[in-house]
Amino acid sequence: MSIYTPYTYLIGWSEHKKYYYGVRYAKGCHPSDLFNPYQTSSKFVKAFIQSFGLPDIIEVRKIFTDEISAQN
Repeated sequence: MSIYTPYTYLIGWSEHKKYYYGVRYAKGCHPSDLFNPYQTSSKFVKAFIQSFGLPDIIEVRKIFTDEISAQN
């Protein structure tokens, strides 16, 4: 039994043509937690959310079985 489900994701603000591709592999993580409540650990993303609001593109791109595969 897995204690987490690593994944990669894309978030973006299409109006501003700004995008961020990230990876999540923390203990207990699951793709359903993306922006519910997890909003990335990126300082860039946090600042952009404060300035322009939540992104209009929020996509889980790929799910992995281990963190090494997700990071690669």
